[in-house]
Amino acid sequence: MKRSSFIALMCGFALPFFAQQSTSYTGAVINQVKVLETQQSDVAIKTNIPTERTIDGENNGIAEAEIYTMRCGNHKLVLKADGYYTLRKNLTIRPNVPNEFFFRMKKKTSFPRPTQWQQFVMLDYTWGKVRYPDESSTSSLGLRYGWQKVVGWYVAMNVSLQGSHYAMTTTYLGETNRISRNKFSLMGGANFWLGCPLYFYTGIGYGYENALAVSPDGKYTRPYYYYDDFPNNGVAWECGLQGGYKGVTVRLGYALVGSKSDVFNEVSLGVGYTFDLKK
Repeated sequence: MKRSSFIALMCGFALPFFAQQSTSYTGAVINQVKVLETQQSDVAIKTNIPTERTIDGENNGIAEAEIYTMRCGNHKLVLKADGYYTLRKNLTIRPNVPNEFFFRMKKKTSFPRPTQWQQFVMLDYTWGKVRYPDESSTSSLGLRYGWQKVVGWYVAMNVSLQGSHYAMTTTYLGETNRISRNKFSLMGGANFWLGCPLYFYTGIGYGYENALAVSPDGKYTRPYYYYDDFPNNGVAWECGLQGGYKGVTVRLGYALVGSKSDVFNEVSLGVGYTFDLKK
């Protein structure tokens, strides 16, 4: 057999095989071999904002709506935009059907740095326990006022309501007396912006407490000398978190008030209003 005839025969056998592997559209018939699936398709990718697109590791620039010619099958898409959360998606491209995708980018929650001074005023309520005479609790009301920006300041004052009253038999008079506990605290400190509508505050000040014995008939009140430590006073310290929304401000804090002999461990709550200062 001549060499030319042999080459022609081999090409006749190979042509249908390569036609099946390289054709990129459905329904084509080459040398009686029908191609069953496509290899590429047009893909429309749209977003609500211009995004930087990376498809299968290849950066395709920034666009809001664009049509790509892509191989059918699975692909990895990454969408990025400043101030928005990065979006990662797996795309499946199918032959002979519209491949249209729309992705909505979500904006990151941001808290702009405070640039304007604010004033706040709050009504405080505190509750805590004291060690003497018998682990009783006491409460107080107070006012709090301050300014805040990135760093600010505040002052606060608390005064006991009616003290904590409880029955106790004293050896001093041999009768049952009500014990009234009076307290007072004055605080001052700083508040610090935490990068969101929330502030951390801490301060120190002065705390005072006294215990009074009230006669059963309420006709007289005298200092309660069962413990020689009263009245006592000492350093007061507090810390907590304060935040607000649309002017309404709330606070939760913890305080230590008193001296070495008797310390108040207090939890305090506050509700108030914050308003901007005009420039």
